[in-house]
Amino acid sequence: MSNINGSATRLPAVSQHLAAIRGLPGALGLAALLALTSGCNADPPTVTPPVPTMDPGARATAPVGASEWTVESINTKLGIGFERVAFRMEDDAGQPVREGTVDVIFYRVLQSGLTQRVASGQALYFGPNMPGGGVWVAYTEFDSSGSWLMDVNTRTGDGRTGTANARLIVTGRDGMPMYGAAAPEVDTPSLADGLSLEQLSTDNSPLESLYDLSVNDAIGQGKVSVVHFGSPAHCSDDACRAAMNEIRAIASRYGDRINVVHVESRDLDNPSEMSAAAKAWELPSEPWTFLFDASGFLNIRLEGAVGNDELGLLIDRVLTAR
Repeated sequence: MSNINGSATRLPAVSQHLAAIRGLPGALGLAALLALTSGCNADPPTVTPPVPTMDPGARATAPVGASEWTVESINTKLGIGFERVAFRMEDDAGQPVREGTVDVIFYRVLQSGLTQRVASGQALYFGPNMPGGGVWVAYTEFDSSGSWLMDVNTRTGDGRTGTANARLIVTGRDGMPMYGAAAPEVDTPSLADGLSLEQLSTDNSPLESLYDLSVNDAIGQGKVSVVHFGSPAHCSDDACRAAMNEIRAIASRYGDRINVVHVESRDLDNPSEMSAAAKAWELPSEPWTFLFDASGFLNIRLEGAVGNDELGLLIDRVLTAR
């Protein structure tokens, strides 16, 4: 990810495949709706919200003998509602951790400084073939703004155990699209305006269908829609540039079942500036991908480069819910 400026709930049970789920969580107690099966032929596990912690200071116990590891959140913006929390992890030798069972626990930090456990579950590793490797991902629903804490306890396939934590900041509502909201009232240019692909995209292998429709027209057709903000020619890292490969793959896979739109996040005439659309959406970084349901409301927003493995599972979930 490139930065432009320089009531308890259980998290989804995860493994390799996203179960077909009907609907999105509308309240904190429903954030467990995103479930992953334990194998291609396995039934989705039953997800039951755990008993809320009575002790505000209660913390999960790390595995016995666990080493101190580190996690780095890639999120620059988290908001109230259903969110994707993505992070990278290193062991005590500074080596990336990309496999194992990863338990994640989220805590609300109270004004007293104590913490209250709100959600727990497992994270899944997505995008292993992306430049620089993929990221661990957990989905949850934040019910309040302010400071949050994330504990991460890991056991790898070779028996190593590690524990780590990170602080998260959840913001209130602003001009950036959030879960359950409509897209901002600003249109984007398209081929229908008589513009050429070179006037719409810095992608070196542009897929024409990504520019047939403006964002408004795509969302207004009553289809599930993916809107990707990125500027392939001006990204500062390989993963950001590779994000367009994943978006093209998604568009080719789903064809006319969904609408996929690419919007340049940088101004084509002055790449040091955000584009007009990115400013209107108040994007703090790039790239970003937004998934809207057929009714035109935001289902989930994804910060950073997203592999088509993860994005395809999320799209399937929304298509199934229709």
